[in-house]
Amino acid sequence: MIFGSQGDRIKKEGFLSFYERDGKDDRIFHSGNMAFSNNGRLYGESEGTSFFNDNVINRCGDTYFSGGKRYWRSGSTLFCSDGRRWYGDMSGEDIRDIISHDF
Repeated sequence: MIFGSQGDRIKKEGFLSFYERDGKDDRIFHSGNMAFSNNGRLYGESEGTSFFNDNVINRCGDTYFSGGKRYWRSGSTLFCSDGRRWYGDMSGEDIRDIISHDF
C-alpha cells in the first residue's frame, strides 16, 4: 500500500492498481505498454512522456512534470511541488497512476 500525505492511498494487487480517493475506487488496469481506467486511458511511456486523457506527464530520471507541478522521487517517497507526499514502494507505473489522479 502507498500512503499519501492528505489521506490518499493506493492498494496494489498484481498488475492492477486501485487508487482510492474520497471513498471511491478508481481501478487502473495495466496491459503491456498501456493502462486503462474508468476515467480514460494512460498510455505507456515513449521517450519519457505519458498521456492521461488530455494531460501530459513528462519524465526525466526520477523527476516528473505535469499540470504545472513538479514531482520527484527520493527513496520510497514521492514529493510534489505543492507540498504533497506519497510514501511506499513505488514503481514507475505507480508514480504515473498517482500523478494522473492529481489533476
